[in-house]
Amino acid sequence: GERYGPVLGSLERDAAPETTGWTDGIGFDAEGNLWVCLPAANKVVAITPDGRVETVIHDPAGEHMNHPTNVTWSGPDLKDLYIGSIRADWIAKGRSPVAGQPHVHQRAAAGA
Repeated sequence: GERYGPVLGSLERDAAPETTGWTDGIGFDAEGNLWVCLPAANKVVAITPDGRVETVIHDPAGEHMNHPTNVTWSGPDLKDLYIGSIRADWIAKGRSPVAGQPHVHQRAAAGA
């Protein structure tokens, strides 16, 4: 293995929550961006194919997304976005501006 992408934040325990870079679940979208959950920051970022980091979702108060730990897409157009959490008893669902990358079984079913 090797490191991928830039540093996403601090790993220090006393860092401000919005700057904490502890990573968890990931998922690729159809444009090749790697979406990364940052639970302590209540943030999901995307690392673009050229290495830039873009904040996709940031919910500092945790009202709609509390400590995100996993991200995936579903639905006929793969734009239904689901975000799991280690601290919530619910799954956040919304619409993604970009489709998720089809999984192997989804590509096989579509004949791709």
